[in-house]
Amino acid sequence: MSILNNAVMSIQVGLEDLIAGTPARMLSSVRNLHAGVLLLLKSRLLELSPPGSDEVLLKQKIKPRMDGSGHLEFVGSGKKTVELEEIKQRLTALGVDVEWKRIERLTQERNNIEHYYAQVSDEAMRGLEANVLLIVRDFTARELKRDPRELFGEAAWDQLLKNKEVFDAERAACLSALRAVKWSSAGLAAACEDYPCSDCAARLWYPADPSRELDDLVLQCRSCGKSVDADEFVEDALRQHLASDAQRSVQDGDRDPLATCPECMHHTFVLEEDSCARCRYERAYAECLQCGAELDIEEHDFEGVCGYCDHVASKDD
Repeated sequence: MSILNNAVMSIQVGLEDLIAGTPARMLSSVRNLHAGVLLLLKSRLLELSPPGSDEVLLKQKIKPRMDGSGHLEFVGSGKKTVELEEIKQRLTALGVDVEWKRIERLTQERNNIEHYYAQVSDEAMRGLEANVLLIVRDFTARELKRDPRELFGEAAWDQLLKNKEVFDAERAACLSALRAVKWSSAGLAAACEDYPCSDCAARLWYPADPSRELDDLVLQCRSCGKSVDADEFVEDALRQHLASDAQRSVQDGDRDPLATCPECMHHTFVLEEDSCARCRYERAYAECLQCGAELDIEEHDFEGVCGYCDHVASKDD
């Protein structure tokens, strides 16, 4: 059976699990839908692998060898296939157009639902399905040159479309209400739109009163009814929203995009905005007055100079 057929079957089985509706089958649905999407991506790598290369783009291990004419070539080795990060690297290098932000979001949803939530709401599953539909629709038509309705079958495709319509209507109402709030931070506004409920995993927060200031703002989940105040959601929403950026920063040796605010001591200082999303604190100095170096937020107490210049000045004293 081909990888593409496996992808189709995984998504179809995922939808069947969802219809069953039991907690175990709901989790199975999440796993199958996510696996099906990854198999779709792998099927494109298989298509792009040269004939006789032992599926070189699909295999984790690649080894060199000389062909019959004495030319160097690379072939696949072993049975293990590539994981998500390797899939991304190879497809990107080959110029294959994929909405990686959406793939990352789907993977995050899968991880959250499987590992953190005891009960998955219908609305959370509709959100995941909506994401699957958009990925499948665009990638299947654009890269695989196939009609998704024909490939996945009318029953499965109609279910995805129907659930997406219901989810989109509820999501639009929540986003409209969230955008009526006078957020002091664009990063926090985006984070709250993307923030999953800790009880049911839905991203359907609705402000009880959009006119309230942040300290008095209460968000309610339209899926399960859970309510959270600023002490509960601000720091957590920012952390989750910037998690991918934080991971890349660590890998690249850069600074974490989020820091502890020296004013309110919450971990809510957004470096890109150079201000705190919680208390609106802004630094008086971004560069050292002595040497011109960029200041870290931890150098707040040195009154406009970096740690090194402060150290030199203290020695001169």
